Amino acid sequence: MASSVFDLGGGNQQIRFTPEMLQMLFAQRESRDDREAYLLIRDGRRWGDMHRLRPGTSIPVGRVAADGIIIRDERCSRIHCEFYMQDQDWYVRDRGSRNGTRLNGEIINVARPVKNGDIIRIGHTKMMFTRNLSDVVNTAGSDDDSTGDE
Repeated sequence: MASSVFDLGGGNQQIRFTPEMLQMLFAQRESRDDREAYLLIRDGRRWGDMHRLRPGTSIPVGRVAADGIIIRDERCSRIHCEFYMQDQDWYVRDRGSRNGTRLNGEIINVARPVKNGDIIRIGHTKMMFTRNLSDVVNTAGSDDDSTGDE
């Protein structure tokens, strides 16, 4: 199926919504669970795949993250990091990866809370965290995480 592409910043950046992503957006509007969160994955020059983070589970991220989020990046470890909810806050934790996990440009060594618009970087892959999909279009326009090449 075709995806819908939205231009941001005068056409300098784009965000691509697949039908599944749009379905998640509309479903979230109908049954809002304030504990759910989403990761939007940077695909080349576009924000692409979206993954729902569900409370009550730890969500692994890596090249072979079973029951988690698969990242196709040579600098990504098998199980690179994980997201989990504690109390009402979401956290990201590096799982001993070889190349590190960055949160808004800073390498993290301990679990750190994440908030709307935060950029998590694994190698050349960027992920944007959000708890509200309606904020994605506005936030995706400013994806500079203040990092140079790693």
